[in-house]
Amino acid sequence: MGSYRDSTEKPSISLSTNVFRMTLPKFRPNVVLSPDMVGLVSFMRGRGDVTRSEVESGLGMGRTRAYEILSLGEAEGLVERVGSGRSTAYRLVWDGNRM
Repeated sequence: MGSYRDSTEKPSISLSTNVFRMTLPKFRPNVVLSPDMVGLVSFMRGRGDVTRSEVESGLGMGRTRAYEILSLGEAEGLVERVGSGRSTAYRLVWDGNRM
């Protein structure tokens, strides 16, 4: 369990009759973020849900690049999509302790 020493999420162990369960959180060692992704995480931190257009204006990028970086963040598990269609927003889910 030394790998989780500096992580905010720790493994958990539960016991019951004749059974034990160990749950390991996703572990992402050596995460290296691109400059755009660092900007996105910094922008989203403390803001709650943000829209693509807010990312565009906040980071000074076009619609296509904002969509690409949000999609990449979602694929990497850094952000999650909330809602759909015109009401789509994104929420930061990464704890950021390895940035």
